[in-house]
Amino acid sequence: MITNGKGVAREVNSWTGCLLLTAAMLFAIPGTGLLARGAASDEVDLPQAAIASLPHAPVTGAGKATGGSPGAIDRSFGAGGIVTTACPTGSPTRSVILQPDGKIVVVGAGCVLRYTPDGLLDDGFGSGGRGAPGPANFYAFAGALQPDGRIVVAGTASSAFSIVRYNADGSLDTLFGTGGMATTGLADDFEAAVAVALQSDGSIVAAGYRTSPPFDLGVLRYRQDGSLDPGFGSGGIVRSAFGLPGYVNAASVLVQTDGRIVIVGTYVTQYDFALVRYNNDGSLDTGFGSGGLVTTHFPGFLSNATSSVLQPDGKVVVAGAISTGTINTSDLALARYNSDGTLDAGFGSSGRVVTDLFGLDDAANALALQADGRLVAGGYSFRRVKKSEVNQFTLVRYSPWGRLDLTFGNKGKVWTAIGASSFVQSLAVQSDGRIVAVGLTIPDTPIDPEVALARYFP
Repeated sequence: MITNGKGVAREVNSWTGCLLLTAAMLFAIPGTGLLARGAASDEVDLPQAAIASLPHAPVTGAGKATGGSPGAIDRSFGAGGIVTTACPTGSPTRSVILQPDGKIVVVGAGCVLRYTPDGLLDDGFGSGGRGAPGPANFYAFAGALQPDGRIVVAGTASSAFSIVRYNADGSLDTLFGTGGMATTGLADDFEAAVAVALQSDGSIVAAGYRTSPPFDLGVLRYRQDGSLDPGFGSGGIVRSAFGLPGYVNAASVLVQTDGRIVIVGTYVTQYDFALVRYNNDGSLDTGFGSGGLVTTHFPGFLSNATSSVLQPDGKVVVAGAISTGTINTSDLALARYNSDGTLDAGFGSSGRVVTDLFGLDDAANALALQADGRLVAGGYSFRRVKKSEVNQFTLVRYSPWGRLDLTFGNKGKVWTAIGASSFVQSLAVQSDGRIVAVGLTIPDTPIDPEVALARYFP
């Protein structure tokens, strides 16, 4: 793989500038810019026989979506494949959750929405598809679905770690915590739970950050009633400091089948990809990386991890963006790790992949794993369209080995213009393989940003 340097970040626009402060938030921090243009042999069509040989269940038969070429927008969804919905104060979208019945739950900073499988707001959820208003001052960052249909939302309220739970009908679950919210303050500064996941016993694991020294990584575990789990860390709380100037900002939480917990984020101030693994009791897993911490540097100036997936074979794939210093450029970046934290040499170039789309500002905010092992990254691409420069919904699909999948869209890449500017912030893959991308759009008229959804054929 050939690499050469470009790029640093800039704020995407004045509205999103406030979202660029931490690696945990879904917009990439400094936009990024190491160029990596694969040789012709790096971009290959995947033989179906090779896909079938992977240690993943292939998508075949009735479970596979038909009716469109890979990467084509599914025009049976919403209005021509796209749905937009206004939320309070231009609420940025945080995560998308697929229910077993095909309904789509979207968690925004200030709203929780549910859609039918064809993209209509679900009248059986809250008021016209909108969940009950969250508690006062609550601002959401992530969500997860319990097996019983209740929705767990992580965020911040009154500058403290906060978890809110909704019933399956969109009402607040007032039996959870206090009036539907569990709040934990670790210090006297701003704190937020920016990522959340569920363990097999129903325990809720949330990870986040604080905004003043020592900037330690906070990981909290709650029982199903919203109380802290005394069997985790110290009274349900783990705080990990890795020494200034480096500290870890969380972006996502992964729970392994053995109960161990992997926190994925950015190692600041070096701005490297970072993974931290804990045992089920909250102690650091010292057999993982160096004392439980793994960092990965991309050749360049800055990197920022925004999302991750856990493969069935235990490997972890992380997506984000990187930069080398040139203004207004950034590139998508991925890395894959073995179960012991070492980079997977069989993925990309020595475990890393960098994709430049237009030599401008590109970043991955989301990552999804297909049943056949292929990976879909979603984010934004700063493109010149009709003499204007705009951000567009962007999807990039990779083979299980980290090569661009030329069968998808335009040589592995798909762009969708929604409004004046748009960004993918979360991805999910339906049981039939179709890809749901959720983010926000800034409409053509000067009003607040709206939630945006689009669905694509696999």
